[in-house]
Amino acid sequence: MNKQNSVLPSSLQSEVVSTNSREVLKQKLKDKISQAKNKTNKISDQTKKKLEKDAKIEKKEVDNDPRVTFNMKQLFIRALKSYPGIDLANPHEILNNKDEYTLNYYKFSIDLLKKNNNNPDILNSPYCDYMREVLSLT
Repeated sequence: MNKQNSVLPSSLQSEVVSTNSREVLKQKLKDKISQAKNKTNKISDQTKKKLEKDAKIEKKEVDNDPRVTFNMKQLFIRALKSYPGIDLANPHEILNNKDEYTLNYYKFSIDLLKKNNNNPDILNSPYCDYMREVLSLT
């Protein structure tokens, strides 16, 4: 019963015959999948350097702005930690475009309340706390 599988390349067809080889192939496939996942999770050195440079510039802007309070900085850090991967505007950017961010925050709040049956507790999140503090809505 040496039936060949036409889907596999000829170099792998002989390995499929034995059950031990099947386990080896399964393991190879698992290894390839894990390697692919690791590649997508890693940041290149160039990207990492750019992010670090942008973070230094952003920190300088925030530290040099007298309108930014200690509480704003703390809430900003808390919001960043709560929502990793989200591009969140720093307090300096928000204060420079306060009207635009106020309008966007109100739209966001209304949409969020509509989706959650007008439950006001949904607005007690790190992001909402941060935005209310910076926009002086509290």
